This record gives sequence, structure tokens and C-alpha cells, in this order.
Amino acid sequence: MPYIALVFALLLPWLLGYFWLAAIEYRLNPSGGNRYRQAGYGFFLGYAALQGLVLACNTVFDDATFWPAFTLLVSLTAAGGVFFGLSRKAASAAHPPGKPETQALPTADRALLYLFTAWAALHLIFVAVEILHRPVFPWDAWLNWMYRAKAWYSAGHLFYLDHPSDWLSSSGQAHYNVVGNHYPTFVPVIAFWAASALGRWSETLVNLPVLGCGVALGLALYGQCREYGMHKGRSALCAYLLLSIPLVGAHLSLAGQADIWMAGFTGLGFV
Repeated sequence: MPYIALVFALLLPWLLGYFWLAAIEYRLNPSGGNRYRQAGYGFFLGYAALQGLVLACNTVFDDATFWPAFTLLVSLTAAGGVFFGLSRKAASAAHPPGKPETQALPTADRALLYLFTAWAALHLIFVAVEILHRPVFPWDAWLNWMYRAKAWYSAGHLFYLDHPSDWLSSSGQAHYNVVGNHYPTFVPVIAFWAASALGRWSETLVNLPVLGCGVALGLALYGQCREYGMHKGRSALCAYLLLSIPLVGAHLSLAGQADIWMAGFTGLGFV
């Protein structure tokens, strides 16, 4: 049961972002957009919304218990699903789709599509193995990002942590201190959310959202290339080349840092 709750808690923000992004695009452009690109971009938009929900619930209720934020998340996702359905229906009524093209993909292009998709999936499988078997790695993730998430989970609410110098000067007010107390809250909030859904702190499972981040990066770049007119084989090659970059693989596998999230928000934003 805890694992089912974790899966739902991690998939709902993705659905939330996808539904609202796709629905808005149908309203602005009846032809819609590439669904793979929308799924990739929607992941990051949904997790940004998740952070806002968790922070808002923590402010209103003075704690960050799981169920209030989860209830709001379910409600917003359901509303997004209804909005998406209505928007797609309205776009179809206003501009009835023409007869789809039946031109088959050449054998060579189809082979390239399958090959590069399989290679990209293989990279993500290795990432999943690393995430599920390696605890938070003792670098900045362990010293700052995940430390705050674990402190918040132990306390049951989100709060500001002191800097070590505050304790040395006897001016500290918090029960915890960390050098990176000025870091943005996004990464630890997402890890805190995963632990809250699971019902316990796990040194591995709190990093599962990063696996979704890798999948979303590949989908977003593939869909973006398709929208720019590249055929499926070359679009899959672009997605594979991104996921095969050693630095990208390192930040996916040794999860807990903010860099891979920045690759999604700023990198895809520039694209």
C-alpha cells in the first residue's frame, strides 16, 4: 500500500501538468501540439505546481501532512482532465480533423527509431537501478539538499534552517543547521513529498522523481524535434544523445542535486 501511494503521488503531478498544458494549447491553437512534448514539459510544470501546493499547505495548516496537499493535487488534476477533454472536444468541433496520412515510415527510419528508443530506455534502466540501490550520495546532495528534506520529514513541517555560523554565535533559532540553508526549496520539497507519500524516509526512494525527470527530458526533446519537422528516427536520436551525455547520466543516477531539474526547467525553456 505505501508503494501504491508513492506511485500515485509521483504520477499525479505529471498528469496535472500535462492536462493543463495540453488544454491551454488546444484553446490557443486548435491543432494542439505534439503529445510527447506536452508530456515532457508537463512533468516540470506539474512538479512546480506540486511545490506550490506543499508550501501553501505548510503555511495554512502550519504543518505539511500528506493528505491536504494530496487532496488538492487530486482535485486540480481532475479539473485539468475535464478542462483537457472539453478543450479537445471544442477544438475538434471548430476544426474537424482531416483524413490522416497513411504513409508508412520507411524501414530504415523505423529501425533507427526503435534502435535509439531502445538505447535511451537502456540508459534510463541503468539510472533506475542506481537510484533504487544507491543511497543518497555523500556530496552536496547529502550535505544540503536531502538533509533539509530529511529534517523536514522528521519534524513534520517545513521550516527555515539556521546556518552553522548562527549556532556558533548563539543566534540560531532552528533545531537544525545546514550550510546551504539559503538554497531554493524545490529539490528538498519534492524529496519530502516522496517520503510523506511513502510514510517513511527512504535513502533511495525519495529520489524516484529524478527518474521521471529523465523520462520527461527524453520525451520533451523528442516531441520538440518532431514539431520542428524532424522525422521520428532523428528525433529519437536527439533524445538518446541527450540522455547519453555522461554528465546528464551522473546527475540522474547520483540523484539529489538540483542540476538535472535545472536542465529541465531552463534547458527545455530555452529550446
